[in-house]
Amino acid sequence: MPGKKKIHFILPGGGVRGSFQAGFLHKLFTDYPDTFETYKIDGTSVGAINGVATILNRTDLLKDIWLSIKNINDFFSKWSTNPILGQLYNLYAGFYNNGLYSNDRLTELLEKNLSENLGNIDSDTLEKYSCVVTNIKDAKIEYINGKTEKLFQYVTASASPWIISNPIKINDILYTDGGLLETYPTNYILTSKADLIIIVGFDQEVVQYLEPTCSNILVYLASLIDITRFNSLNSLNIINYVKEGRCIPITNTMKCSFMNFTPEIIKDGFDHGVEAAEQFYKTYLEEVESSD
Repeated sequence: MPGKKKIHFILPGGGVRGSFQAGFLHKLFTDYPDTFETYKIDGTSVGAINGVATILNRTDLLKDIWLSIKNINDFFSKWSTNPILGQLYNLYAGFYNNGLYSNDRLTELLEKNLSENLGNIDSDTLEKYSCVVTNIKDAKIEYINGKTEKLFQYVTASASPWIISNPIKINDILYTDGGLLETYPTNYILTSKADLIIIVGFDQEVVQYLEPTCSNILVYLASLIDITRFNSLNSLNIINYVKEGRCIPITNTMKCSFMNFTPEIIKDGFDHGVEAAEQFYKTYLEEVESSD
């Protein structure tokens, strides 16, 4: 009789495409929790957000928050909402704070909804989680363990796209988007003892780079981020891991820009994630449940 399979979750960045991840994780952890064990959850950028909610047993929160998003301002806020001077101040604050948007709202969202769970969960479970941040001082990637103090600040830093949102100073060091250097958190793949290593939201061969319209600075910056991503060594490595059979790709079919936060796109991505989880269960986990 086969035992529960240990799953190592790789949660890459991708902005709004993270709604697919959320749908997958919510379905898998809600409907099929008895068919697998969580070996590890590694997340970058939006994957860091989805990952920390999952390790803290709040996939219900993933569904509620993702499906309530109306636009990007639900994650990142303007520096000022003053109707008269706000636009000028936003330009000024964005220039001197190194980001067009403030990420304070994201930190508040995490702390408000997850602090109690963080305080009650055991350290062995927390140690299974890590998020990727870019250390600006030393110009390198860091993997932040779930037991680290100020965890939600690190998660926010990981999920703050460079230039679009401001970096965060933690212990006198500036941290920013983990996806700047490592969209796919690959550091623990080669040493993983999991039965299955799955990339939830593999879209490297689905999303094609399109020449930007440059209609505004957000479209332009999103395109620059995609350029660096698709041509990075990290992306080449993850493709090789898939070809070698080390990782199972859970393909995200969303083809939109990662900044395109609209309710319709989010709902569609979430639903596709649910469908992908059902298929994953049937392919890899159903035999476990039927044998019990």
